[in-house]
Amino acid sequence: MKKKSDKIVILLIIMGIFMLVSWVVKGGSFTEGQFNYVTDWARMGLYDLLLVSYSALNYKIVDIIYILVVGGCYAILCDTGSYRKLVDKTAKLIEGKEAIAMAIITFIMGAYVSISSNVMTLFFLVPFIVSVFLRNGCKKLTALSAGFGGMFIGILGMTFGTFSQSYLIEAVATNITIKSLILIKIILFAVAYILFNLFAIMYLNKFGKSEDGSKYDIFCPEELDESKVKKRKRKKLWPVLILFGILTIVSMVAYINWGESFNINFFTDLHTNFKNGFVIADIPILSTLIGTNINGFGEFSDLLGVTFFVLVTTIIVALCNKMSLHNIVKNFGIGAKKISKVAFIYGFAYVVLLMCIGYSWPITLINKLFGDGNFNLLIFIVTAFIAQLLCGDIEFLGFTIGAYLGLTYNGDIAAITILWRTGAALALVIGPTSFLLLSALTYVDVPYTKWLKYIWKFAATFLLAIIVIFAVVIYM
Repeated sequence: MKKKSDKIVILLIIMGIFMLVSWVVKGGSFTEGQFNYVTDWARMGLYDLLLVSYSALNYKIVDIIYILVVGGCYAILCDTGSYRKLVDKTAKLIEGKEAIAMAIITFIMGAYVSISSNVMTLFFLVPFIVSVFLRNGCKKLTALSAGFGGMFIGILGMTFGTFSQSYLIEAVATNITIKSLILIKIILFAVAYILFNLFAIMYLNKFGKSEDGSKYDIFCPEELDESKVKKRKRKKLWPVLILFGILTIVSMVAYINWGESFNINFFTDLHTNFKNGFVIADIPILSTLIGTNINGFGEFSDLLGVTFFVLVTTIIVALCNKMSLHNIVKNFGIGAKKISKVAFIYGFAYVVLLMCIGYSWPITLINKLFGDGNFNLLIFIVTAFIAQLLCGDIEFLGFTIGAYLGLTYNGDIAAITILWRTGAALALVIGPTSFLLLSALTYVDVPYTKWLKYIWKFAATFLLAIIVIFAVVIYM
């Protein structure tokens, strides 16, 4: 298997296997908590495979555009010089303290993801974080852990966030809410954070650094040389610093469900006042100028909003650095091309989801794994893990299985929903069908097998911790 194409090869093999299985396993569905086989046997042919692939890419087109925009905008920022200077300064600031920096970054990003409505919102920070760690000679796995680790931790330890929880809770249709068993959720977050950073720092200390780490940086491989430039003409950091800060704060605030999670209606009221404010001739000027369809903070879930923020702030930085419109467009194209493989892998991974929706044989296998419906802690977590591998999308999986969980395991449904979500989230960290993992590995160019050798100890230890925690909760 070639190193540079292993993710594509993995997905093609999985697609081929899924296609063959659709010929021998009849599909099914859970209706009102009961499993039933479909009336007509749906077997996938070659044209169907192409159609499913097209549908998957179309289904996640907003996310794909977001990734391409992030790549395009980083190429623009790199050409300004200000961003390259920021990378240089930050790398020197954390030099020798990479372990501490990783612990801080993964905590902030992880805590945010655990209370947000979308795991990919902070992807726009990943290229910067990866660049800084690679600039200091860190190995690619360390840079990956620093850049994407917070996303993994946040989804494993989802607390007040609605991502991966809202559809599951809706399908369960009981009195369960986002806040149910919140202490257990916080404990899971703490365990995921501690264990992930423990193994990441152990790897950093064991294998150290390499002198040529920055050559793997697709956006900012070289330092900014200002040695022969007069002081008054040197690049200024303040435009990129201020706008990076504004972009981060605005994006983070927008993707937290303030009302459902924290009973805070301030941003909803602010959005209403904004839409109705500054009216001239019965036209709300500000809201019309920005866009009448933009949601208020706390109501964002898809990535279109953060795409808008990234694009606007990057153009402002470019203009502050006196970049011409021609260079903005040219650099955007260069950056989008550099990150296009990540965007493609992200979309391609969702083919698995569409295979589950259109050819529902995975639901039949999941039903077999449930057995007679008697609860077994280990089997339940493993079933959630396998279900996520087969279905690909954690939101769709929660919606599909939720009603069955609510009726079959109604004795302690709050704990069951957390177990199901956590088992599925673990598959997003180590599974070969994970859109999040495959995108991360593609960005940093790490083979999937190398990641498994790196992450298996964390995964096994975290799984053991889940079993112990819930054994205490359920059986004592």
